[in-house]
Amino acid sequence: MMEQSQSSVSEKQIQQLLEQYELGSELEIKHEESGLNNTTRFIYAGDRVYVLRVYENHRDADKVMYEHAIMRTLADMDLPFHVPAIIPAASGSTYACHSNGKLAVLFAKAEGRRPMAEQIDHAYLLGKAAGHLVEALAKVKPPVEASYLPYYEIYEVHHLMTRDQLFHIGDLTELKSFQQELETLLKAVISFEKKAESLRHLPMQIVHSDLVFSNALIDGNQVTLLDFEFATVELRAMELAVTLSEFLQPDWRSTEIQDRMSAFLKGYIEASMLSLKETEALHDLVKLRLIVVFIHFMGRYLEGLDSLDQLQKHIYKSAWGIRWLDHNQDLWQATVSLITQREPKSD
Repeated sequence: MMEQSQSSVSEKQIQQLLEQYELGSELEIKHEESGLNNTTRFIYAGDRVYVLRVYENHRDADKVMYEHAIMRTLADMDLPFHVPAIIPAASGSTYACHSNGKLAVLFAKAEGRRPMAEQIDHAYLLGKAAGHLVEALAKVKPPVEASYLPYYEIYEVHHLMTRDQLFHIGDLTELKSFQQELETLLKAVISFEKKAESLRHLPMQIVHSDLVFSNALIDGNQVTLLDFEFATVELRAMELAVTLSEFLQPDWRSTEIQDRMSAFLKGYIEASMLSLKETEALHDLVKLRLIVVFIHFMGRYLEGLDSLDQLQKHIYKSAWGIRWLDHNQDLWQATVSLITQREPKSD
């Protein structure tokens, strides 16, 4: 997710946040690549480069402390992937707080470039890192409670997106040309509601929850995993489902989708496995990810954080992905058979 969100952070506020760190006086602040959810600036201080992330989704210090506790624990473990180093503020805190309540974190810039989902070797490397991450996170015990709820709590994704609001989204004049896509998405929501209770009984643990290609860097064969903002106690299989949804690209042929998914899965099962029930549920969990992405960005649009164009792109892509899953079930089964060919984890 490399589009730029509508930032509500001024350059003066960026400066005031940086004053809480001991970086020296000669700083160069650059507006380079950024994600959809937060405001990002690259900070050049001599030969050192940092990344400042200002949280746009919330002003909740408990959520930030949970995220940072996980990252610091992972950093202390001997793992075959990296996580960015958090730079403490002068106060010793892992985050900075502006007088308006906005929170920010400063990282040492990690080496590497964004992996590309269409490159087989990148898909494999991210899959292997994802598998190792799931195994590592199973051992992490943060000192604070998780703040985010699991994906299956779809009406808790955004405070503006109640069930009633969701099923009246089609009334918005600006979405009249997306009625078919909205119908596909709402049918998927109804189908999910019927299956939600059975999904709740699948194995749970801490997961990253947003392990997409834009939240990773690759430097040779070394992978760095970024942005643990949404990490929480979740269905274990959602970690896999989230990344699999990334391969559902409307401009790719079905064989390309299968090949790239397969490369990711080959990497994943070298490091971790799912139970048979989790594997059977993956089809529904990928749909759940697409539903939640739609609800999340619908809420951000209503809140004034994202443009109509950004929302429409997410509506189209999520609906397209759900239709692909419905129309290509044989291809899907052939792809996930890579998992069932290995000895599954116990349920």
